Amino acid sequence: MDARRCHPRKRQRRGALVNGCWVEVKLENIGRNLNTIRSITGGAKVIAVVKANAYGHGLIPVARYLQDKADMLAVARLEEAVKLREAGIETPILNLFPVLPDEVEPVVDHRITQSVDDLKSALELSRCAVDRGREVKVHLKVDTGMMRTGVWYPEAVGMAAKLSEMNGIKVEGIFTHFSSADDPDPGFTLTQLERFHEVLEGLRRVGICPPIIHAANSAAVMAFPKKTSFTAVRPGLMLYGVPPSSRLKGKLDLKRALTWKTRVIGLKRVKPYQPVGYGRAYKTLRPSMIATLRVGYGDGYRWHLSNCGKVLIKGEEAPVIGRICMDTLMCDVTDIKGVKVGDEAVLIGRDGDREVSPLYLAKLACTIPYDILSGIGERVRRIYK
Repeated sequence: MDARRCHPRKRQRRGALVNGCWVEVKLENIGRNLNTIRSITGGAKVIAVVKANAYGHGLIPVARYLQDKADMLAVARLEEAVKLREAGIETPILNLFPVLPDEVEPVVDHRITQSVDDLKSALELSRCAVDRGREVKVHLKVDTGMMRTGVWYPEAVGMAAKLSEMNGIKVEGIFTHFSSADDPDPGFTLTQLERFHEVLEGLRRVGICPPIIHAANSAAVMAFPKKTSFTAVRPGLMLYGVPPSSRLKGKLDLKRALTWKTRVIGLKRVKPYQPVGYGRAYKTLRPSMIATLRVGYGDGYRWHLSNCGKVLIKGEEAPVIGRICMDTLMCDVTDIKGVKVGDEAVLIGRDGDREVSPLYLAKLACTIPYDILSGIGERVRRIYK
């Protein structure tokens, strides 16, 4: 017997390659997009948002790539910040959302820059920092109209004054978040911007001048780069080469970093008028060749793409037919010549002159590209190039 044929590592590797579902992440495209952001924001610091597993691209690898390129990283969960510190990443990390009073110890212990919007949590942060002989940097979050988190803007100056008097607390930054910067009507964004300026002017009058001031998310960076940059910007989705909405598509030369692929694992000839899949939600109208792909909603491929999604096989579009299953989906490859079991299928990305983009899938699934990308599941392998 040939010993090479039964080598366990080789057999496992081959199986993973044949049967897997994976994304390919081109890290240098993230770097190019970051440089594009710097070129239009007038020297503002870049706070690179890596929350939600870096929008599906992989938290730790993306953060490691960005740690010496971005000025700060931003997350939405304290657990994400702790993971980054445990991975050896020393870049400043901003937790964009408040912590509860009983969650302050990891903030202090892992040197996380924490957003604050209420006195109770701030007092707990102060107490913990003093007990440990440390100083915690905080960014005051101001609600100018999002109605989510943040101190309501007329109360922000008073809150900042109280924070600046707390032992162990350094007010390093202040920020707000735009609710609709990609809206064709800029009216409400400009209203939010005016409210934020009111807060900043009030702070100046009482002698509080945080060095890091930020408001611009991806949509604002793309739509209002000069008006909203302040001393820092906070790009998320655009950093990964995807515009937040179709209205902003083509406004900047962004390079998408992610391609999502799988393989054909089965082919079946089906007669006309035969039902396909769960609920018999699709019926063939002609003699058809149906391909089964190893990807489903358990991997993050949206169930709402049932009977309307498209994949690319051999550079041609193959319509998704029937309901998306947890682990597989079916597509019609009748009009694509030479499809074989094992062929690659592109779920997001380009194949030849055809493309399936996150924006396109979001439109079909009645959702947003953030949802499409951040929903790519953990069992989907990430390959970095």
